[in-house]
Amino acid sequence: MQRAPLLFAAEFPLSSHFWYHGAVVAMTASFNRSRRVIGVFGAPIVIAVLTLAGLLAALLFDEFGRYFSWLAVASPLAACAWAWWRLRVNRRA
Repeated sequence: MQRAPLLFAAEFPLSSHFWYHGAVVAMTASFNRSRRVIGVFGAPIVIAVLTLAGLLAALLFDEFGRYFSWLAVASPLAACAWAWWRLRVNRRA
């Protein structure tokens, strides 16, 4: 069984369906990959930055820093409680 020869983009006119479709698929795959990375690592990065900001606020600021640090350092606990509650609700449904 022979394979078809490879064709380069220069061999297709710009209005060609195959060349245009290939370009759209390449851009979509790159966009989906970056979106997936943000979806996986977005929440942990936000929680880490918020926790770090809370720790620094407790060291650097007086009254405001104390209250903000309690809220910021408690954010991982709040995220875990939210995820646990969401799993329990989804199991019942």
